[in-house]
Amino acid sequence: MTAYVSRQDFFTAVSALGLMDTLYQAVNADPNTAVWIEFNSADYVYAGDVLYLTAQTAFGWTSAQMALFFDSIVPSPTPSPSPSGSSAYTAYDQICGALRLLGVLAEGETPSSESADDALFALNQMIESWNIERLSVYCTIDQVMNWLPSTRNATLGPTGTLTPLDPLYTPVRPILLDDATYFRDPASGISYGIKLINQQQYDGIAVKTVTSTYPQVMFANPTYPNISLSVYPVPTKLLEFHFVSVSELYQPATLATTLAFPPGYLRAFRYNLACELAPEFGVEPSPQVSRIAMSSKRNLKRINNPNGVMAIPYSIVGTRQKYNIFAGNY
Repeated sequence: MTAYVSRQDFFTAVSALGLMDTLYQAVNADPNTAVWIEFNSADYVYAGDVLYLTAQTAFGWTSAQMALFFDSIVPSPTPSPSPSGSSAYTAYDQICGALRLLGVLAEGETPSSESADDALFALNQMIESWNIERLSVYCTIDQVMNWLPSTRNATLGPTGTLTPLDPLYTPVRPILLDDATYFRDPASGISYGIKLINQQQYDGIAVKTVTSTYPQVMFANPTYPNISLSVYPVPTKLLEFHFVSVSELYQPATLATTLAFPPGYLRAFRYNLACELAPEFGVEPSPQVSRIAMSSKRNLKRINNPNGVMAIPYSIVGTRQKYNIFAGNY
């Protein structure tokens, strides 16, 4: 027979049988009694202790039935340290924490499977929406692709026309290309920056088929599932393009998926998820929960700030280039 289980696991098993209210009513309201103290503060429930025996009596079970129930309790995995030094938490932990912040769950209670699945869907939608907020994402990715000679238009994404330098890599659709995007000449090994322009500027180029060794500007049209790219002038040699964009926050596939994020994200997820779930459960988050949700996300944006440098374009102060009437730049 199992010698002991954690109090949380014990309560979870009791709640799964719908007997939590029965156990709660059986506990003496006097805070000085042993059963009250164990019910509210013990780390573990031992076979044969006062809470064990109180539950057996309250449920009307025999010793054999209670022992069988005790043996059936599956212990929760012990959280393992994450690279940042904090404990690892699952999506289920975040959901339970968010529901407790709303008062939907009490200590020891667990959500129904339907509620947990709905909350996981809400968590993934929230994370997906954060991906389009540049300062909510903590890093960028650099996708290295081959741009073939005499190619004016191409697409980048999982089914795009651009081929990755690494044949084992599967390209992803960038949410928004960063100005840090550049290209490299494989023959000389020299890297060059490229200016990202909008559609009005690209449409203003009179002759879009002009060729040159290297392109000067690029227009990125955020089509789906691949973004469409157009360069000017059209390069006449093979180039190695480095497409820099934000790295999307991953979304947990299941309730048991471990969330591994830099410091600060789990707190922000928990409190903001509580605000996301509140309308579904017909409750209002407390002012303190709303305040922490805003401040925790604001702290993430502060640390994720790329610290852009204000400067006059080098083409103006460093050279005496003439204005290109076709490209709309120097």
